[in-house]
Amino acid sequence: MKRLFCMLLTMLTLLSVASAEEWCSIADICEQTPARWTQTYETKWRTITIDAAIEVPQVEAFPILKVRKMPAVDESLLPADADVRYNDPGRFQYYTGDAEYVIKNNTMFKSIDCYPGPELPDVLAEDCSFSPQDALELAHTQLLRLYGLDDSHFRLDETLVYSRIWQYKGKKSNPTYTKAITDEGSYKVQLQQLLHGTPYFACNETGDGYEPGSWLSEARVSVVHRGADGYMVLAMLWQVEEVVYTDVPLLSFADAKPAFEKEIMAGRLRTVDTIALGYAPYTDPDDPDMFWLLPVWYVKGGYTTDPKKEFTPFYDVDGSIADDGIERREIVFEAQQGDLIDYVDSQKNRRRVPTIVTWEVLR
Repeated sequence: MKRLFCMLLTMLTLLSVASAEEWCSIADICEQTPARWTQTYETKWRTITIDAAIEVPQVEAFPILKVRKMPAVDESLLPADADVRYNDPGRFQYYTGDAEYVIKNNTMFKSIDCYPGPELPDVLAEDCSFSPQDALELAHTQLLRLYGLDDSHFRLDETLVYSRIWQYKGKKSNPTYTKAITDEGSYKVQLQQLLHGTPYFACNETGDGYEPGSWLSEARVSVVHRGADGYMVLAMLWQVEEVVYTDVPLLSFADAKPAFEKEIMAGRLRTVDTIALGYAPYTDPDDPDMFWLLPVWYVKGGYTTDPKKEFTPFYDVDGSIADDGIERREIVFEAQQGDLIDYVDSQKNRRRVPTIVTWEVLR
């Protein structure tokens, strides 16, 4: 009886949260959400300028999912020369050919260039006989063979283009390259898993510390393609066990924005790099290996709890900025509960699946 009363009270609270805001379908959000958050804020300490793209999954429904870590791979599917490093639920890694090269003393890449997705770069690695497109096709081939997942389950997050590995003399900060150690450059393609077309965010990196390793820190695949037959596959993936609700009402970005603005005006949120509507994991009350994925508005950017603190960049020997010195964290607005995830909360059940608002309840 007490549990039922608590559930009813929670449901009434959620409905009252939305009394001043209008619950939205994902179609409404796709139509109404601006392409960018562009605004300037005058805080007590400094001027904050926000200019960031807002990512909304282009899907027809936003379901609530139950997921488990992807089961271990059947190793009979692997090439004969596969060197398996991990094959556990939710984590799998193996190498073939000469994909692994340990950087030793006085050797380094001349260059490592990073290109954000979703488009492939129109460049070739140093003296490379294959292209970024070949590396991407290799990744999709492996994922289809090992997991039965086609390219609709992933999106290209970034592509890294590596030079050959070179021997050098002198200081690492100002090297003189003397001899190429590898014959050609290489690529790394990084793919983010999409669950019913929607990205996943672990939402615990700012110090939540909830049962480390209990849920996936990320849902992605990295494939390094080096040489004709050499490649590495690292996969951390979810398996969908159940669609609990095929579609649920959501709070819009306009509802989430005031919570983020409060962090800005308090001097904590300084910059915004990422804004996206996606999934966050919650624990199941009865099964420790089962997780629920619920909707959140996810923001990542420069963040500090000290409003007076200034971020100081680090400079290279040539005077260029080596690191912007910005401490980045994530701020997450629960798109049904109507509040930020509280990373300071130390209650044991702080990330247990909450009461879910459905269209049936609203009707």
